[in-house]
Amino acid sequence: MPEMLRFQRRGENIYYTPLSDDRHHILIDDMTRDSLKKLQDDGFRTAVVLESSPGNYQCLLTIAKLNTEFDRDVGNRLTERLNREYGDKKLCGCIHPHRAPGFENRKPKHRRENGSFPQVKLLFAERRECGKALALIQRMSPHHRVGGMTKKPIHLIDFLK
Repeated sequence: MPEMLRFQRRGENIYYTPLSDDRHHILIDDMTRDSLKKLQDDGFRTAVVLESSPGNYQCLLTIAKLNTEFDRDVGNRLTERLNREYGDKKLCGCIHPHRAPGFENRKPKHRRENGSFPQVKLLFAERRECGKALALIQRMSPHHRVGGMTKKPIHLIDFLK
C-alpha cells in the first residue's frame, strides 16, 4: 500500500489485475448505468462493480476455468463478446487491469476545475461466480463435456455470430 500511495502522489493512475490459476476474472469496461443494468437484467451476476468516473462503470465477472488448453482463448472470446455488447468495444483480453477503488481516476478528461480528480468507488463486491457466463464459456470451449461424454466441438466463430 505505501508503494501505491507513492505512485498516486506522483500523479499516476493505480490499476491492478486479478489473476487466478482456476478462475477467469472478466472485466467489462466503460459501462453506462443503462448497460450495467442490462447486463444484470440479462442474468449475469457481477462479483465487483466500480464507478471508475462519474457515470462510468467497470465490473468483473468471476468464472471457473475449464482446465483445457483453450482456457485463455475462450476467456478472451468471452471478454470480447461481453464488452462488445455491454462495454468497451475494443477490449478483448481476459487478463486485464482495472482501476483500484479508493484511488483517483487521473485521466486528463476527468480533471475538475480545481485540479482534483474523481475517486474510483467500489459500489459492490461479493465473492461469487457467474453461472450464465460459465454456461457461455462451456459452450465456447472446443472440448466441453456433458454427462461424462465429450460433445462435438463448437467452433468459436460460430458461437460469436
